[in-house]
Amino acid sequence: MQSVLKGVGPGRISFHRTIICVLAVAGSITCGSVFAAFSESSLSNSIVSVQVTRGRDVARQTSGFVVQADRFNGYIVTNAEAVAGADSLTVTVPGTGGRLVAQVVRSDLSNDYALLKVNGLDLPALEFARQEPSSGEVVWTAAKVSGSEKVSLSKGLLRTGFKLAHDQTGWYQHTASNPSTGGSVLLNECGHVLGLNFLNPAGDGSIRAVDMSTMYELLAQQNIKPTVTSSECVSEVVEAREKAEAASEEARQAQSEAIRAQEVARELEKELNASKRSNDGLLRQTEIARQRADEAIAAAERAKARADNTQRELEEKTLVLREETQALLKAFEEERVQAEARFQDLLQSQQESAESRERTLLGFSGALIIVIGFVLFLGRVRNSGGAPPGP
Repeated sequence: MQSVLKGVGPGRISFHRTIICVLAVAGSITCGSVFAAFSESSLSNSIVSVQVTRGRDVARQTSGFVVQADRFNGYIVTNAEAVAGADSLTVTVPGTGGRLVAQVVRSDLSNDYALLKVNGLDLPALEFARQEPSSGEVVWTAAKVSGSEKVSLSKGLLRTGFKLAHDQTGWYQHTASNPSTGGSVLLNECGHVLGLNFLNPAGDGSIRAVDMSTMYELLAQQNIKPTVTSSECVSEVVEAREKAEAASEEARQAQSEAIRAQEVARELEKELNASKRSNDGLLRQTEIARQRADEAIAAAERAKARADNTQRELEEKTLVLREETQALLKAFEEERVQAEARFQDLLQSQQESAESRERTLLGFSGALIIVIGFVLFLGRVRNSGGAPPGP
């Protein structure tokens, strides 16, 4: 009997732990990551309305987002073009509707970037993303339009990112709609800051944004250190896949523990048959082991059912995201073809204009050479006609 119990002890302890783990599964995964999910309400206290006044008239209602704040001062980023020429700027405090005076402490028209300082604006700052986005990733624009307290959101795809050769300033191009009031922030799927959208589109109609590295440099010039999120952003597809894999692994572990429990039960039955003794204690242990094995099998089946459900949810989400991505890519391709056509028309027009200017310049140069020759000829004739005779 003692030998049987000694052989069972470690297995039973392991079995207990496994059953507890299986029964405690809640489907949550904590790996230092943030899954793609944010709402308008999560941004409403960090995105503000900015009123631009010229003289006594309200010239514009634009938007901005908080990058740093404490109980003394708050700093807001918006578009330089939106606040250019303002006689005064006021910021509406979310929730209270109160207005605070803002002043421009930095303006960079080349990047359409302006930094505003607001005394007493103690609002939560938006967190910046941990890493630069890649082409094809889902992005969002967010702003408060026309003085509204509600945040307007628009979804799109990041087309590309590039650096300007003369100063290494970085810009993004994307397909998320940009409100005409300006001051909108570019976000990733988790609501983390990627950059600042330009007020106006580029010449080819594309939507541009100052990239994250350039934002860091511009803010650092005023000693502003934005908060960077401590977690990576994981998309909904990756989230569903990780949950499905975790559920499948737990189902496999539960099945393995159930098999081991059945083996323990069989070993106990063999011991009973070999000893030919009726041992109530051993029979109870056997029954308990068998019952636990049945519970483990049931837990394994439930875990497998959860894994199947999660897998189906993953497939449905993947299908929806694939359809959305295909639609966005189709729109992007149509926009690219139109942009190329506009570029070719503009190039042809410039070439024709250059050829016309070249012909005009050649005609003018020829006429000028003839006039100069004629003047030189007249000079020689006068010099030869007026010279005194020789001795």
